[in-house]
Amino acid sequence: ERLTATPDVPASTPVEHEAERELVRKALLRIGPRDREVLLLAEWEGLSPAEIAAVSGCLTVTARGRLHRARRRFRTAFEELSSPPTPASTNRPVRRNLRVRGGES
Repeated sequence: ERLTATPDVPASTPVEHEAERELVRKALLRIGPRDREVLLLAEWEGLSPAEIAAVSGCLTVTARGRLHRARRRFRTAFEELSSPPTPASTNRPVRRNLRVRGGES
């Protein structure tokens, strides 16, 4: 609501929301189940790392590390999905002709 009321920020359409929601869903499916669980506990349920630790049965520092890695993996997956595909010609490995030196022809 605040963003919609701000004149500098363009309001997004329902189609944009649906497209972003689909990207989030696909990105969540690309990360592992443990990453997905800790990320959803933090972002969906609003739990702190200490609360995630209590739920998961681990130390707070461990939960904090897992959350950090899960966010990083999610961000990578989301960016891969939302970036435009590269042309096939740029995906090919670079091949170089190597010449053997020393007597062999």
